[in-house]
Amino acid sequence: KMQALDTSVLKIPYLLSRGDPQAVISYGLDVVRKAGIRLPRKARKHNLILEFLRIKGLLKKRTEAEILAHPAMVDENMKKVVEVLNAIGLAAAYIDDTNMVFLSHLRVLKLSLLHHGLSIHTSVGLITYGVLLVALGDFDSAFAAGELADKIAKRFKDRYMEVYVYPYIFAFINPLRRPLQESIDPCLKYYEMAVEAGNMTSACSNCALYVSVYYYVGLPLEPLVNDSAAIRRCFLNTNENTMRVMLNIYLQGVFNLAGRSEDPFEMRGVIVNPDEELSRAKEANNLHIFIIYWTIKLSVCYILDPTDARTEATAHELWNHSAESMKNHHLYMIMSFYSGMVAMSLFRRYRKRKYKRKYKQCIKAIELWQKKGVPWVYHFLLILQAERCWVEGGTEGEVKTAFDAAIRTAARTGFTKDCALANERIAIYFKETGDEGWSNMYLENARGLYQEW
Repeated sequence: KMQALDTSVLKIPYLLSRGDPQAVISYGLDVVRKAGIRLPRKARKHNLILEFLRIKGLLKKRTEAEILAHPAMVDENMKKVVEVLNAIGLAAAYIDDTNMVFLSHLRVLKLSLLHHGLSIHTSVGLITYGVLLVALGDFDSAFAAGELADKIAKRFKDRYMEVYVYPYIFAFINPLRRPLQESIDPCLKYYEMAVEAGNMTSACSNCALYVSVYYYVGLPLEPLVNDSAAIRRCFLNTNENTMRVMLNIYLQGVFNLAGRSEDPFEMRGVIVNPDEELSRAKEANNLHIFIIYWTIKLSVCYILDPTDARTEATAHELWNHSAESMKNHHLYMIMSFYSGMVAMSLFRRYRKRKYKRKYKQCIKAIELWQKKGVPWVYHFLLILQAERCWVEGGTEGEVKTAFDAAIRTAARTGFTKDCALANERIAIYFKETGDEGWSNMYLENARGLYQEW
């Protein structure tokens, strides 16, 4: 048992560096089985539910203070076991095996709660537990789990692992109760810390999150374009394929909208060969890459021209892939917003009920997050409602009132590009109704905001 655990310390990083996540999972499961920890070869939903319920029961018996008072894990073998379990979860994320991701991280949390002691990996288990609570609609408990994970991570002062934990907090937990913009500076900070610590996987994760949130919020693109060369050089020789590809997808969207791509409708340049990257993702069953790629491309195409045939084709590509695994991530709101806007545009053009159904599905997803108290999604909801008011024949006063409310909310919450988009949409509305005065005013507002962006 001890020999297997000692060997795993060297072999798992080697397998990860080779980009072979399935081998990591198979080998890791063998190692933890020899250590007496049984996990199924194929994690299924019922395995996950049982593990979740056991942990929920354990957490109910303990206050936050009691959990924080737990001593640190001292058993060297158990420390190696939780490291292997953590690696299994990381590898499973690369191949989109969501059940195994959750199960392995929850098992770490359970071992910590069963008096084996806390470790930095306990934080990841708590975040995983929080993500499942989001899926169940319990956003308050999820945020509380994230705060507890934060306190445990800071207790250990392990810089190498700390930079691994925080992307999860800022991707899944923090946006539930805090403005999305608040994730930007910490992600940049932890990206730099990860590079210094030599943890390139976490550096890539933090950097991808930093670029994505920067892009979504609509901060000026030029500084990010200027920094991109250094960012890309940093990850040029890494084999962390999933994170590297995600980072390149986000950077490609930035380059396209900043006018730095030969064809802004094509995701090519930063991504040397998008077809090859998508083919690799398909072979690895990595659905996350597909969802992120088509979501970013859809946002780019819609901003450039909602009526272009490539925008419609991109929307259908995105809708062909299930986004179930992304429903707990802030990206799901971005995807729902642009999907809803395109769906309403297509409904207006073709009057097909399937597009109206898609729009309703998207707005329902955003309404759920807004009702649960997420502070940065309300302007998405207002823009979609204003678009519906226009398409369904609302009066000029109703349409103007709806868009004005969306514009004010987007401006107040700091989403510059969405504020610009709302101004542009109502400018087009007034142009179609023949009111050149209002159209020109809103168009000038949109132009100024886009130029600022």
